Amino acid sequence: MKQEIAIGAKYDYSRYFYEHLLKDILGPDFNISSYNLSEPQNHIIHPDIFLISTPFIANEMKPLIHPKTKVIAINRTFSRESYRLLKTIPSDKDILVVNNGIDVTFETISLIYALGFNFKLYPHYPDATKPLDIQVAITTNETHLVPDSISQSYNIGHMVYSLSTINEVLENLDIEQSVKNKILYRYEKQVVSNETGVYKLLGKNVASQYELQAVLDLIEEGVIRINTQDKITMINNKAQQILNRPKEFLYQKPLADILPLPFKISEAPIHNYFLSIGNEQLIVSSQPTHIFDNRVGSIITLKKVTELRKLEEQVRQNNARRGHTAKYTFDHILGSSPPILQAKKQAQKMAVINSTIVIIGESGTGKELFAQAIHKQSHRSKFPFIAINCAALPESLIESELFGYDSGAFTGASKTGRSGLFEDAHLGTLFLDEIGDLSLPLQSKLLRVLESQEVIRLGSNKIRNVDVRIIAATNKDLRLLAEQGDMRWDFYYRLNVFPLRIPPLRERKEDIKLLFHHLLHNFHCHKSIAPSLLKVFFDYDWPGNIRELRNITEYLSQMSENSIQVDDLPPDFGGFILEPTKQKESLNISHCILVLLLKREEQGLRTGRKKILHTLNDCGFLITERIIRNHLKDLENQGLIQSGKGRQGSFLTKDGNQLAFKLSQNEIFAKVTHP
Repeated sequence: MKQEIAIGAKYDYSRYFYEHLLKDILGPDFNISSYNLSEPQNHIIHPDIFLISTPFIANEMKPLIHPKTKVIAINRTFSRESYRLLKTIPSDKDILVVNNGIDVTFETISLIYALGFNFKLYPHYPDATKPLDIQVAITTNETHLVPDSISQSYNIGHMVYSLSTINEVLENLDIEQSVKNKILYRYEKQVVSNETGVYKLLGKNVASQYELQAVLDLIEEGVIRINTQDKITMINNKAQQILNRPKEFLYQKPLADILPLPFKISEAPIHNYFLSIGNEQLIVSSQPTHIFDNRVGSIITLKKVTELRKLEEQVRQNNARRGHTAKYTFDHILGSSPPILQAKKQAQKMAVINSTIVIIGESGTGKELFAQAIHKQSHRSKFPFIAINCAALPESLIESELFGYDSGAFTGASKTGRSGLFEDAHLGTLFLDEIGDLSLPLQSKLLRVLESQEVIRLGSNKIRNVDVRIIAATNKDLRLLAEQGDMRWDFYYRLNVFPLRIPPLRERKEDIKLLFHHLLHNFHCHKSIAPSLLKVFFDYDWPGNIRELRNITEYLSQMSENSIQVDDLPPDFGGFILEPTKQKESLNISHCILVLLLKREEQGLRTGRKKILHTLNDCGFLITERIIRNHLKDLENQGLIQSGKGRQGSFLTKDGNQLAFKLSQNEIFAKVTHP
């Protein structure tokens, strides 16, 4: 969408002139219009930029201009043609300056004097009295206002935009800096001005060599500037130290005499070239510098490999704890199924909110991947992302990890103390995985931090303020934990502000093919895939979710031959022990449950979760009661079973009975689910 620029002037001929002049300067990429400010305006003016011909009308125009509009008062100068005409006027003359208003008249006079002319100038505008005995006049296209008694009149044409006005307009437009520079450079050739020239406007640092040198000396890597002859024109202290030569020796030396590069520095940038000088290894990079598309030299940077290794080690030590940076964005979350797209959509909305998020999902669904993506898209993305698994550390250790400790807080504590993860994550995000495993005392302490954003280290009474966003994750039913007394209700409600459910892989089976191909690519495996294998994958329920799919993919990438077949699957894949036959079949757990319910109902037996679990485990299924619960819930949602009250177990519906009967005709189901 084009940006809009409007011009306001008191007279139509003025506004039309400045409108067309600005179109000539900026080109066709902007919507440029104009208003006659002498006429009443019956609507709010809402361009991106509004140029007014005189600051005297700014206050009366203010109520008519939208608050977000950038208002710029036009400063004027003369075109070079006008300047040449002024130079033809004898300097010993008394001259009348004629314009259509007192403000513009005095602006014209001030500008003529500023350009160094020695005329004796007198203002003339409507209702002004003409001084006696003046025969010469200068006007800016207001010839109709020149008194009849004037014998010689010089029409120098309209005053034009000053360079500073055009520069201010450009600074408020969404265009590349190189385009702005070209416009300024082109326009400077058309006007004269007592302002700083364009080269100084654009290159203040070049004019202030001492200031630039001081800035360069603060940089912790070597910096060398060369001209188009590849001679050194500036060098900082770090480069001098790396090259072990005095600056006086290095100035104006050809770069080739100092750095034995096997190529010439040219228009193309150079990135991270390894160069050996004596016993020292350097990393050399260069970037050409341009002014208006003309190369004026290059900037070369030097880094010692030994110093980079020290810095890398320091960074590794500082980031020794897991998760100090987020690597993944929403683009890394693959899939086009409705459940995963809905989860991504909700997560992207939550990313811009500063409140606590709790991510709910089974093990292996990618909860930390979502947490990192949320952090990356939030306003905290430039600050730390720190992750901790609440179930992986003992209670005594997790408290010191979260809140830190002072010296002497406990036996073996560091003499200098240590900050906790809340302090380390200041301004960023703290990801608390397996939040449901926290003890009640720790929940109480964590609740205080969540509500006050204040931490107290172990062994200290000093309060430290922190600004941290919490993203928690769990594979448990937090409300059930609260009902059972394993989670504080106030902690539950403080966490459960924005719940985000991540779908298990069995609810997004249309994504399995894409995920499988992506994982194979990650394992550098490009073998063909048998269609029957994908069917097995689609029929399987994936209790381990994407983590399980990744493990299976890694196994197949290494253990298969030229193509990946069903026979290449590990022997215990599918939740049951496959018979050692070449014809492997994949069983659907939900179907097995239906057949089992049918056989037990035929015998008049009730069937609860534990009975289903024990029966399927005896048949070789490596599953848990949680998985059974999930399958029963899915079957109930499909209208195939009905849950009884209390300990009555589950019953087949009419539709479920019909499907179970059809399945039972297949002997493989009869074999596996025989009670």
